[in-house]
Amino acid sequence: MLPKAWSKKLVDLNVAKLTEEDLAWADCAFISAMVVQRESARETIDRCKRAGLKIIAGGPLFTSEHDQFADVDHFVLNEAELTLPPFLQDLEKGCAKPLYETSDFCDIQETPAPMWELMNLKHYASMSLQFRGGVLSTASSAT
Repeated sequence: MLPKAWSKKLVDLNVAKLTEEDLAWADCAFISAMVVQRESARETIDRCKRAGLKIIAGGPLFTSEHDQFADVDHFVLNEAELTLPPFLQDLEKGCAKPLYETSDFCDIQETPAPMWELMNLKHYASMSLQFRGGVLSTASSAT
């Protein structure tokens, strides 16, 4: 959902290390984390801050605890499909606010497909997918 003209790199700290080269390459860091990743998120924010990067955070951890992360420059919370566009518009104009949030829900059918090309899929045995409607069932048979 980021501008097409931006150069992008994904570093999934579950399967890779964040290198000094990654930090030197970037102008800003978008960070997302779950609550159980709190300490890793703090360490990553500290490294990004020391590297002089602007830090934008979203996801479950920051939605519930954004007031505990003073080093984050901007929070884009709740539904990024709704809060990211105004943040990006303000950022482009040089007037980005510290907090963007909504209580509305987005239409998942409007959510763009992930940029799979940013990932090395060989690092993953399985992934969770979000989908709309219906019931997913699995069947197994004993042999």
